[in-house]
Amino acid sequence: MLRTRRPATHTAEQARRMRGVLSGMSLPITIDAEAVGTVRPPAIRTRCGA
Repeated sequence: MLRTRRPATHTAEQARRMRGVLSGMSLPITIDAEAVGTVRPPAIRTRCGA
């Protein structure tokens, strides 16, 4: 997601296969068009079952 600078969603199964990834939705934090981190909205994470 940091490479594409686009929101991403991951199911619990997908997240289990990746290091440091939780299920739900992640949004990029960008500064001057460079992705510098991510944020996870709590309401969306809850609805995804994370």
